[in-house]
Amino acid sequence: MPKTVTTNADVRKTDETFIHQFYQSFKLISDPIFIVDNHLKFQFSNETFLRLLHGWGLPSPRKNQYIGDMLPFLCEERISDYKEVIQSQETLLVSSWIVPMDPTSYSVNLVPIITNKRKLITTILKYQSTEAKTEKNMRYIETKYESMMKALRESEDRFRKLITQMGEGVWLFDNSLRTVFINKALSKMLRYTETEMIGKLITDFIGPKLQEAFLQELNSLDIDSTSNPIDITFFNKSGVEVDTRLILSTLTDPNSQKIGNFCVISDITQEKSLQKLQERFIATTAHELRTPLTVISGYIDVLQISPDLSQEDLLVIVEKMSRNVNRLIRLVRNVHDLSSVRANLFTINREEINLFEFINELKDQITILFPKRNIFWDTNVFIDSNVTFNMDGERIKQTVENLAQNAVKNSPKDSPINIRINFHPTELTICVQDQGTGISNDSMLQLFKPFAHIPTEYSQTGTGLGLYIIKVIVQAHEGTIEVVSGEEDTGCIFTIKLPNNA
Repeated sequence: MPKTVTTNADVRKTDETFIHQFYQSFKLISDPIFIVDNHLKFQFSNETFLRLLHGWGLPSPRKNQYIGDMLPFLCEERISDYKEVIQSQETLLVSSWIVPMDPTSYSVNLVPIITNKRKLITTILKYQSTEAKTEKNMRYIETKYESMMKALRESEDRFRKLITQMGEGVWLFDNSLRTVFINKALSKMLRYTETEMIGKLITDFIGPKLQEAFLQELNSLDIDSTSNPIDITFFNKSGVEVDTRLILSTLTDPNSQKIGNFCVISDITQEKSLQKLQERFIATTAHELRTPLTVISGYIDVLQISPDLSQEDLLVIVEKMSRNVNRLIRLVRNVHDLSSVRANLFTINREEINLFEFINELKDQITILFPKRNIFWDTNVFIDSNVTFNMDGERIKQTVENLAQNAVKNSPKDSPINIRINFHPTELTICVQDQGTGISNDSMLQLFKPFAHIPTEYSQTGTGLGLYIIKVIVQAHEGTIEVVSGEEDTGCIFTIKLPNNA
């Protein structure tokens, strides 16, 4: 039997083809990437890395430029990481890079690419922020999977590890749409094992209404082209819809013949859910604003048309206008607080508060807000107590007002509301109890989430911000909030406990 001999020229050509293909595929990745050789001299970077350098005020790197000159902030420890990868030929995950010109931390993957003639190290930078991660539409490697695995056996494990460790789902399928490869992220996303998906049509996992859109986008791809991000709904093993955003690319063999497709898939289920909540919040807020504004506008018209109203009628109108103005103030304050929390700007101002004066002011405010409700107070703080507590008085008043408002909205008009405030040298306990319909176990899970309004027999609308803001204020005081809901028509008890951090 004749022997097959591979010449050095053949190997060198295979190496260069592989490296070229690797460089081409890295151009699709949205994370910053650059490659150095075993002498730590620069060989390649993608556009994202060049933009990052520009943002740091650093010049574009030159071919064969030493990494320490290219990134002058790199310390000896980081340089040693590269030398370790060269020696061990193992992928290394660096927990973070702190860049002096940019306070953002980056996690870094150092991945070796070992061929017959060259030793290269790929550096992939990832933002640590999870929010940034959910907002990115990753453009990952366009791979020549089958041909590269056959041409370079030495790189098989490392290349497979690179795809396998991606945070987004990776799905390879042939020209007949049958699955050839999936990574762990996709398996976890759809809850199928690799064995259960290999050989199956990708369209078997797509919702029927979106199959046509997927196939249309797939058929529009040219050789070596990449699609725009498209939203596709898959079904997981339990039959539950999984909202995703994916990018499609073609796969070709060394002769530039199409052999299949490659797609990178991001799970956007939470993003879609949040979007729906925000849309509902905007609609509800518009409604909540419209109601008091309509009432105030109506009474202004009455005052203009009938200037000779009696003192009694005027007092009634002013009281109703005042109540609706306070309603607007609470709504605007909650929306402002939500914005502050999202922007990480929410703060509290602790100081020593005289509890007797605090409770009296709170009673007056709640009486003005809800003049027609029977509200009973119970406290162990008296005029001669002369006790103080370290807290943000205005914020804690806000929490009690919001709890009282919830109790008023979610209980019969003639039912009492009990507010108890008990002082202990190390802790302040505030309880608000109503006699409404209570809260179901399922609703309890959503209670303190933003926009999660729970309709009741007595209140069908709301922004769903009140309890969320209360939770934020209490946690900022390092306190806790608990809710107990008994049987039907026994109402709810909200209990806040604040530590005295004087």
